[in-house]
Amino acid sequence: MLAKLLAATVATGVGSFAIACSLPAQPEPAPRFEIRVTTYDGQLFIAGSGDDCLSAWEGARVPHGWQSIECVDATAPRFAFHF
Repeated sequence: MLAKLLAATVATGVGSFAIACSLPAQPEPAPRFEIRVTTYDGQLFIAGSGDDCLSAWEGARVPHGWQSIECVDATAPRFAFHF
């Protein structure tokens, strides 16, 4: 009885592992760049976006009274620590 239970458990584990290994890997998303504009009163605007910084600048609309402008990879992982 114990041998059958052990054999069934091992077979289930091996089968699950085989299924997990045979699944296709998830494709990584294509990079997406954004032109982020911060105004003097602290508002954040997405002025433009594209496949690279140059295409993100094409057609970007920058608001008046901007303080900083940066081009960032919007698909990159962000680590926000707020205390």
